[in-house]
Amino acid sequence: MRQHPAPKHNSSSDGRAQHGHRDRASIIGWSAPAAPLVPRVPHTEMRPELLAEQACGKQTVSMSSLFVIAGPPGAGKTTMSALVSARLSPSALISGDAFFRFLNQGAVAPWLPEATEQNRVVIRASGAAAGQFARDGYETVFDGVMGPWWLPTFLEATGLDNLHYAILLPSPDQCVQNVAAREGHVDEVATRDMHDQFQRALIDTRHLLMDPPASPEDTSTELLSRYRLGLFAYDARST
Repeated sequence: MRQHPAPKHNSSSDGRAQHGHRDRASIIGWSAPAAPLVPRVPHTEMRPELLAEQACGKQTVSMSSLFVIAGPPGAGKTTMSALVSARLSPSALISGDAFFRFLNQGAVAPWLPEATEQNRVVIRASGAAAGQFARDGYETVFDGVMGPWWLPTFLEATGLDNLHYAILLPSPDQCVQNVAAREGHVDEVATRDMHDQFQRALIDTRHLLMDPPASPEDTSTELLSRYRLGLFAYDARST
């Protein structure tokens, strides 16, 4: 099994997360926990005949309405999630980063190895919220740095049998450029490290949108098309 080492970054001596500003939780995100805690993500092959039936409008599989749009910092997740959600109705748009900001006293910086259990709690909380919206009839778009190594934990917390999972993966240089434009500065090492983790992750390639179109509208259209066909379908019980 491939192991993903936790990224190494400088931190304060007590390892506590800083609040009141856009902190590194939004840059480092939900990094892969230190090995051997990284679960292997099963490949979920979809048969061509099933895709053809779905394309013809035949409902052969009961799919949830939860669509997770993930990727490294600077991949365009927030922009794409908002565009996709705006074209669904009724819809709910959930920012995964927001759940880290619920932590208050005693919060551990999420990129540190000792934050693994804390991060698991946050991920389960966000999954429970997303699952509730989806079960109650909302087409739910979840935007977050949700690495495949955390996907089984997230799916279990939703209470759903399946979800849709897409990874936006522009080039590392494009991600660095996008973060710098958004923040006015960039932790380039952290951004490239997270990009590398996504690129090396054990996930079926059909979940990847490599080098997405330059136009946000074109990218959101591509995401919606694959979502409606079930091409991003993920079921953690599959092997």
